[in-house]
Amino acid sequence: MKKIVTLLATCTLIILLTGCDNKITSKNNDIYKVDVTKVNSDDGDWIVSGTTNAPDGSKIIATNDSDDDLTTNEADDGYGDWSKAKNGKFKATIDSVSFVDTSNPKVGKQVKIALFAIENYHKGVSDDLSSSIIKDFNDNYKPTTLSLSKSQVKYLKSLDEGDNESDSSSIDDNDNNSASASVAKSESEDSISNIDETSSNDSRNHGDLETSQQGSIIGNSRTMIYHTPEQHGYRMNSANAVYFKTEAEAQAAGYRKASR
Repeated sequence: MKKIVTLLATCTLIILLTGCDNKITSKNNDIYKVDVTKVNSDDGDWIVSGTTNAPDGSKIIATNDSDDDLTTNEADDGYGDWSKAKNGKFKATIDSVSFVDTSNPKVGKQVKIALFAIENYHKGVSDDLSSSIIKDFNDNYKPTTLSLSKSQVKYLKSLDEGDNESDSSSIDDNDNNSASASVAKSESEDSISNIDETSSNDSRNHGDLETSQQGSIIGNSRTMIYHTPEQHGYRMNSANAVYFKTEAEAQAAGYRKASR
């Protein structure tokens, strides 16, 4: 009899410890560990699938594993809405642009991401996360490591090349429109100075236009992708911006909607 009681107590303790390992509470939210079982790539995105003990409807979050005051979620369902756990599984699209330096991406570059499921979370998919949530995650779980694929690197390089081409054309336009050689030299120096300032900023801040702040449907003529105001903000060069009144108009012009 004592052996049975001891055995039951041991099993109960194991179950409790296992449950604690897979779930923590951060303020009013329960955070659950996720296990990645498959990773694919599409343009600059990781398509991540895996398992979790999170209840159905729990939202999947991917963000930098830093305790900044405000950190942005970079995961969605591929269509700009929350990726959610269902039947112990999940699938999420994660934008790599926010995690790597697009000016020098390399195949196999490893990126550490705070990836987890969260229950009772009522903010929007693109809203900033509280630093306390990230801190609680880091105190209890290890980040997920993802690597850049060849197709992702090609896509990320094309983003940076597009910005550089637009900047160069702006310099050429300034030179051609100058009234004298001395004025042309001055304007060229100013333009180069602006390029240096842009490249010294965070890798996520390429471009002088933020799509989510324009209140319009904006297409990128270089990538042929359009962004709506309610989608996750994306920085692009204003020289590539094309404005549309409706999504139908953008699609008729050959543009496709951004995945997030």
